[in-house]
Amino acid sequence: MARYKYNYKYVKAYMSKFDRIEIKVPKGKRELPKSYAEKHGESVNELINRLIDAELGRADEGKRRG
Repeated sequence: MARYKYNYKYVKAYMSKFDRIEIKVPKGKRELPKSYAEKHGESVNELINRLIDAELGRADEGKRRG
C-alpha cells in the first residue's frame, strides 16, 4: 500500500501540469484523427495540440496585424 501512495503522489504532481479536454464527436468519426495521426507518425494528442497551435497562432497573428 505504501508503494501505491508513493506512486500516486508523483503521478498526481505530474498530471497537475496539464489540463484535460474532453471532446464529443459523432459516431464513426473517432477513428478519423487516430488514423490520420498514425499515418503521419504522431499521437492523437500531438495532432490536436499541433492543430490548436497552428489555428490559434494564425488567429493571434491576424489580431496583431489588424
